[in-house]
Amino acid sequence: MSDHRPNDVWSQASKQVAASLGITFNNGELELSKGSITKSFGGWLGITESILPTIVFIFVYQLTSNVWLSVILSGGLSLLALVRQLIVKSALTQAIVGVISIGITIWLTLRDNNASDFFLQGLITNSAYLLVALVSLAIRWPLVGLLVGFLIGEGFTWRQKPSHFKRFMLATGIYCGMYVLRLVVEVPMYLAQNLSALGAAKLILGIPLYAVTLWTMWLVVKPLIRRET
Repeated sequence: MSDHRPNDVWSQASKQVAASLGITFNNGELELSKGSITKSFGGWLGITESILPTIVFIFVYQLTSNVWLSVILSGGLSLLALVRQLIVKSALTQAIVGVISIGITIWLTLRDNNASDFFLQGLITNSAYLLVALVSLAIRWPLVGLLVGFLIGEGFTWRQKPSHFKRFMLATGIYCGMYVLRLVVEVPMYLAQNLSALGAAKLILGIPLYAVTLWTMWLVVKPLIRRET
């Protein structure tokens, strides 16, 4: 495909999907940069809002050993961040999902009064994403190929191009690797109830690892996008 016109190919839906991944549409081409990745997290304020609840939970729990106080303060910060995002972005669906996520985290933590369960939802979510990506590789419909094909308006034609198919398989494998690394590191810490180490691992393997993974995947698929545009 040689011509990408924003009015027909670059639909509003694809813009939203791309923006959530830090991908922008610039002069007819997909672009990824340090600034666009940061923006996808809501800027530095959004990044701060995403990591602060974990820091507060660990700090308060280490100081007081009170699971209820720790999770309520952490959950309260998360809810405040969602309210701000709702006001600024009017992202109702995202806010609803966020509230449900916070509610599940609070419930999991308080059900047995176990501080380590504060991180359980993240482990479950990572496992679910990993499973979906692995299934896409197993059936040879790599997740990254489906996404990029949608973004550039190529549909499924990439499956008939061996070089495209291999790169999308590799990029999806890299995506899987991110979740494997998180689980390999964090699950033993969770089972050992090593709260401090688990909190540190969650922060390091969260946004920083995601950004590195996203950039690496971009380097793999970028030649295909540029060739098609």
